[in-house]
Amino acid sequence: MIKDKKGAMTRSFMALRVRVIIAGLLLLTLAYGLYSGQIVVNSPWG
Repeated sequence: MIKDKKGAMTRSFMALRVRVIIAGLLLLTLAYGLYSGQIVVNSPWG
């Protein structure tokens, strides 16, 4: 049986970190689009 040098928890935290970074970049891109006017809210209540 082959064992990882790094544990499964380390791999899980690394995957979580990547997901959080991608989500943060997505939110920053959305915020920039709203701020620059390239994305406009066209909902009747907003």
